[in-house]
Amino acid sequence: MKATNLAISAAVLVAGVAITCTILRVCNLGHEGVASVVGAILGCEVAVVLHHRQPGSTLSMKVKAQVGAVLAITSLAVSAVLQLAAHWEEYPEVVMPITAVGCFVFPFVICGTMWNAMEKAKKARDDKA
Repeated sequence: MKATNLAISAAVLVAGVAITCTILRVCNLGHEGVASVVGAILGCEVAVVLHHRQPGSTLSMKVKAQVGAVLAITSLAVSAVLQLAAHWEEYPEVVMPITAVGCFVFPFVICGTMWNAMEKAKKARDDKA
């Protein structure tokens, strides 16, 4: 996977966490930890879409591991900054590692579904042409 695609997916994770956390705080809903899940899903899906657009790309375990590692590291960094700036989580020593592991595992769980849907759409377009 291209480094620019990984960087873009990391930026999407950060934006997703920031926007979701802001909405949750403004609406006084609590549970800001959900923002990490939203950011990880968005970052993962964007990574798959960007990778799928590359000619001859495949969704290998290596690609999933790369995406997962980048998202996990980015998630830890975002969580640490939010914890220092806004006391984001009540128990950061528990939540931050769980979030990082979840961000690493997400690509292995949800990327295949998105990839298959895009392959099916691509095949349908090719059949029409």
